[in-house]
Amino acid sequence: MTKTIFNPTKKNLSEIKEWLEKEYQETGEGFLVNWDVIEDAFEKNRLIACLEDNQPIGFLVYKILDEVSVIVIAEIHPSRRKDGLGRKLVEDSLKYFERKGAMVTQLNCSPASTERVWKKLGFLNYPKFHSENRRTGLYKILVDSLPFDLETSPVKETIEVWNPLNYNDSESKWSWNIDFKDNSRILTKPIVFPADYNWRMKWSKGKDIYFDDEIHRFDKIDFSSFLIIEKL
Repeated sequence: MTKTIFNPTKKNLSEIKEWLEKEYQETGEGFLVNWDVIEDAFEKNRLIACLEDNQPIGFLVYKILDEVSVIVIAEIHPSRRKDGLGRKLVEDSLKYFERKGAMVTQLNCSPASTERVWKKLGFLNYPKFHSENRRTGLYKILVDSLPFDLETSPVKETIEVWNPLNYNDSESKWSWNIDFKDNSRILTKPIVFPADYNWRMKWSKGKDIYFDDEIHRFDKIDFSSFLIIEKL
């Protein structure tokens, strides 16, 4: 029986180390070189393990920074790859991140050849000109977020975003027309979008402009590599 656990034991940890050592001895590859990271994640309860008959056959190291979860390392035992276990481990982990309050997950493909695997799991490239796009970064939104609108509404509040290439253009690169929950300033669906801190954002309604500046100057959000707006 295969199961994903979110509080692996020290015995599980030592068993993971055993097969990482064997993998490294036989191939010179694997994440044994990152053992200090794996061990630290275990101590901080940031290690997830996939077990089969109570033996670890996969693991995932993560961290959560406010609404953003980060997959640091993920590996399946060399003898069990291509069995669908990686998909199970990642999908179970993403559901766990969402329960912990994360709205989006990001990672850097290492090695870069794993990009194809991650994309099969629904991860996407960052937009052009995003700092993560220059690396091997991918992301996946975990929640039901507000989709882009092709045109801004003249009667609704809107959020618009420009990247550096079209920073001074009159028309934005991306826009969202906002609806609020009854008698509140909470969006019916949050905006979750990968954007850099120095990209331009405008919040307006018709001709009334409430904000038009670089994203990091907007004091209503905690900004990371993503623009996340739940309320205004």
